[in-house]
Amino acid sequence: MAIDIHRILKEFRAHEKAREKAERIINKLLSNCRSCVNLIHAKKFAYAKRSLEKAARSLKELQKVIENFEILKCWGQTTLSMQEYTEAYILYHIITSAKIPSPHEIGVSSLPYILGCADVIGELRREVVNAVKDGDLKLAERHFSFMEKLFSSLSQISFRDAIVPGFRHKMDVNRRLLEDTRALIAEEYSRLRLIESLKSFQRRCENW
Repeated sequence: MAIDIHRILKEFRAHEKAREKAERIINKLLSNCRSCVNLIHAKKFAYAKRSLEKAARSLKELQKVIENFEILKCWGQTTLSMQEYTEAYILYHIITSAKIPSPHEIGVSSLPYILGCADVIGELRREVVNAVKDGDLKLAERHFSFMEKLFSSLSQISFRDAIVPGFRHKMDVNRRLLEDTRALIAEEYSRLRLIESLKSFQRRCENW
C-alpha cells in the first residue's frame, strides 16, 4: 500500500500557512502587551487599557488560528505570547483594582499563566521603586504585598523544567527581588525616621 503523500503534504501546507499567520498575530500581540506594561509604569492607565484590549483581540484571533493544530498550541511562541498577555493583564488589574485575575478570566492555560505571574513580580518591583521615589510608602507597601502574595502562591509549584520551562530560574530571581525590595522599604522608613528625629532635635534647639 502506497503512502498517501498528497494528504500529508496538504496537512503540512495547512500547518505552514497557520504558523505564518500565527507569527504575524503574535508579533502584534507582544507589541501591545509590552506597550501596556510601559504605559502602566507611566501611569497612563486609559492608554494601557486600550493596548490590553488590542492584545485581547489578537489573543482570540491567535487561538482561532491554532485551534486545529496541536503542534502550534504547544509552540514556544504561542506560550510566550500568552505568558506576556497574562503578565500585562495581571499587572493592569493589580494596579487599577487590587486583584489577581484567574487563568479563566484571562483566557489562558496554566503554563503561560504561572510564567506570567512570575514575571509580574519583577514589574511590581518597578512600581515599588517608583512609589518610594515619589515618597508614597503606603503605595509601595501595597505593591510589595502583592509581590509576596504571588511569590507565596507560586512557591507551592515544584516541578522540573521539563514540565514548567524556566520557572525555577524565575523564582530564584524573584526571591532575590523580594529580599531587595523588603530592604528598600525598610531603609526608606529608617531614613524618614532619621529625618524626623533631626527635625525634632532642630525644633528643640530653636526653643532653647
